[in-house]
Amino acid sequence: MFDTTRQHQHHSPGPWTIEKRYPRMPAEILDAEGKQYVATVSPWTPHAAANAAVLAASPELLRILKLIVAEAVLVGEGGYYSVEASILNRARAAIALTVLS
Repeated sequence: MFDTTRQHQHHSPGPWTIEKRYPRMPAEILDAEGKQYVATVSPWTPHAAANAAVLAASPELLRILKLIVAEAVLVGEGGYYSVEASILNRARAAIALTVLS
């Protein structure tokens, strides 16, 4: 069970790596130091390797989303963003999914 008593918890620092020791064993996602397990991916799903890759990329994907939102600027008198508003809103929504409340 997750400890949700502390607000603003942060994920383990990236980059995360995939460790696969044996063919029919789960892939394990390790933190940046390679010492702590972040997640385990079942080998019995048809998309196991792809799922492990997405999980391992999560810290970098989140960092880039935050950068896109931070760097979006209003352009011109019409109040247009340098990034399409729908994309900016989707990026904000995805970032919000990572915040424990």
